Amino acid sequence: MSKLDDLTAWRYFVAFARSGTLTAAATAMDVNTANISRAITGLEKALGVPLVRHNARPLELTKEGAQALKRMETILRAHDALISIEISHGGAMADSIYNNGVQTMGPSGYVDEWGDTIREMTREDMDQIADAFADAVEICRDCD
Repeated sequence: MSKLDDLTAWRYFVAFARSGTLTAAATAMDVNTANISRAITGLEKALGVPLVRHNARPLELTKEGAQALKRMETILRAHDALISIEISHGGAMADSIYNNGVQTMGPSGYVDEWGDTIREMTREDMDQIADAFADAVEICRDCD
């Protein structure tokens, strides 16, 4: 998995951007500062641009970092909304999405890494997912 697909790394970045320090972000995320620093460095390496001015004290976001923050806050809100819907309705896919598990959605339901259907998708599942994506689209409108 690419670092860019790692929602935990992006959550660490957002926690840093909101708090302004590695220490505060680490405290908020209940990890050590090295985890936050490595996550941000990994994202920067994968993107090919700096997200943070590492030579500034206190550390501050670059222009690209501010743009990434705006977009990732939107994506993470949409992700959290989807998880919330699934959890509130007892959906089986919530753990797989949240934990980046090997289960994915296929045309007929939730499938494992070998393509075997492990749970049929119901009309209610499809409606909940459609609602979550509609919410994500609405959130994304706020980004522009």
